[in-house]
Amino acid sequence: MDHTQTIQLEQDGATVRLTITVPKEEIQAAEQHLQEEIRQAVDIPGFRPGKAPLHLALARYGQDAFEAELKERLVEGWLHKAIQEHALRPATNPQVDISDFQPGESLTFEASFEAFPQADVPDTPDVDIPEPPSPEVSEEEIDDVLQDLQRRSAALKPRDGPAAAGDVVRIGRGGHTWEAEVDPEGALGNQLMGAQAGQDITIEHEGTEETFTVEGIYEVILPEPEEVAQQYGKESWDELREEVRAELLKQAESDAEHRRRSAALDAMADTLGLEPPPKMLAEVVEGELKRFGGKEELREEVEKAVRRRLRRELIARMICEQKGLLPEEDEVTAQAEESKQDADAVRARLLSERAADWVLNNQQRRDA
Repeated sequence: MDHTQTIQLEQDGATVRLTITVPKEEIQAAEQHLQEEIRQAVDIPGFRPGKAPLHLALARYGQDAFEAELKERLVEGWLHKAIQEHALRPATNPQVDISDFQPGESLTFEASFEAFPQADVPDTPDVDIPEPPSPEVSEEEIDDVLQDLQRRSAALKPRDGPAAAGDVVRIGRGGHTWEAEVDPEGALGNQLMGAQAGQDITIEHEGTEETFTVEGIYEVILPEPEEVAQQYGKESWDELREEVRAELLKQAESDAEHRRRSAALDAMADTLGLEPPPKMLAEVVEGELKRFGGKEELREEVEKAVRRRLRRELIARMICEQKGLLPEEDEVTAQAEESKQDADAVRARLLSERAADWVLNNQQRRDA
């Protein structure tokens, strides 16, 4: 059947409006199918299942319920048909408005929603992807990690007197105990300066105030470097230092690769003019803002971060769909179980990595 006259599409940017008029014969066919289902399902005393007269089964089911079910099925089925025929991918839930419904005769409705953008990904993208600087590790970074390892291996020695910089303060409330380091430069640690054992102190954090009891003040006794090295299975401090250097360099290389992949997705999204649908963007931004206590001063920063993330997700899926790179579900499940991660997070990572690598491997090469 030619549906060109029954399904009309209007699109303004990301906003899609479908006007659908269901043919009379389709309505009547759906009615007959639903009537038979009701005849089989409704139990009428004195009749074998499915053998009661239709008018009795419909009377027990109720005319209003029958029409509501018929209308819901027709709308759902024809909306799905329209979305499939026009290869649309709704980004928001369709809002349906029924303008005309006469059982057995007519049904016309409108459905509006935002759709994910669509574009053809070229086989050799013309994108300019800047190379990130070579990963490096400074001696200061290594020193910071080593100092942290040394401090983790430290012993705590109880002492009298007010808490001073570098001390550890043990505070308690409601049967729970926490330890915090006194740090004159820290938002939390500077509030512990001068605290004494047995004293109640009020600590302000992220706009709230809570009272704790100081259970003890402890001096931090740092072990010798060689002792720390042995605790981490190394024969010397120098050997531990080299392992820290290697681990930091490995992380720096991983970070550089992540930035390079992100730059590839950003460049591809720029080339295709890809943007997340406005309502979808707004909804995600509102959700993210709630995580930060609804602080309006963060809106601009949050919106930039969300837009960037959504663009990367959209272009990654688009590339993977068009270039046959979608991960198999058993692969996603296996990696999720192995890494103890959520399957959606694993799927998103695979899409992002595969799409970015495809762009990097297939971009038009430029002479140096």
